[in-house]
Amino acid sequence: VAGIQGKQYSSNVSKASDIKVSTSSAMSSTCGAEKSKYEKFMSSVDSTSKSYGAQSIQVADLYVDMGIQCIQRGTDSKSKELALLLLEEAFGIYQAKAGDSHERTVDCRIHLGKAHQSLGRYDEALDCFCMAVYMREALLGEPHPSVAEIWVLISSVHRAKKKLELALKASAKALTGYRNAYGDKHYKVIAVLTTIAGIHIEMGNHDKAVDIQKYVSIHSPKEDKDTKAEF
Repeated sequence: VAGIQGKQYSSNVSKASDIKVSTSSAMSSTCGAEKSKYEKFMSSVDSTSKSYGAQSIQVADLYVDMGIQCIQRGTDSKSKELALLLLEEAFGIYQAKAGDSHERTVDCRIHLGKAHQSLGRYDEALDCFCMAVYMREALLGEPHPSVAEIWVLISSVHRAKKKLELALKASAKALTGYRNAYGDKHYKVIAVLTTIAGIHIEMGNHDKAVDIQKYVSIHSPKEDKDTKAEF
């Protein structure tokens, strides 16, 4: 037992060291306010680790928050790689502390998928999203809007891989979930329909795309910019 505990401690120290090195590397390519955010993050991790433990849910929450920020503003590979490292560590903590089906674990799996997708690692992203959609369907039921959100992500990965039939099927599942929850004219429904039209155009199904575009044009709230989406 002592040997196992020693290995676990060594592993935790190694992971913490990797995070510090990666954060320092990301900091080196930033300045001003961005550098201050990284410094504040590391300070928060240190103080929270002392209060709750390095493998605590509270520390994992900090990793997720910073990981999401890195994905959202990450235009360079260092930020994206840091996001992946942070989210992988957070996922391991959630999985160990809360279990696979816990909301935090499932959400973190989705963020992990987004991190992989941002790096062009589409197979890894798809693995994360497919497992997350399976877990959410089991917990909430297939037509739930939270399940539909993951089908949107799955569709985007298939589309990036030029697997358009699979992208279309995933978007259709998202459309069903949003329609059941919100009705036909909600902006999320309109956004998915716009995506479906775009996929049909890429597939050469221009007549179908035109029909969908007409529906979107009629039902889109013109004052709501959020309803507009790019093909």
